[in-house]
Amino acid sequence: MSDIEKTELAHYTTPFKRQDMVLSSISHDNGLNLVEIKIREGRRFTMLELDAELAGQMAQALQEWADKNKSS
Repeated sequence: MSDIEKTELAHYTTPFKRQDMVLSSISHDNGLNLVEIKIREGRRFTMLELDAELAGQMAQALQEWADKNKSS
């Protein structure tokens, strides 16, 4: 069984539905590194694990959206 190190990076609460979102770094002893996005809505949990490439693509898309939709 492999060892896994998990470190919380950030914690957010969405403004409308009051969903809790936790962003964590996951490091496996075999060298696999992922970022985990855990979303809690009531009793329901959704967990996504992303590699660096997909996390970077999502970060870029989110930043572009945020830049276009900032309130003045």
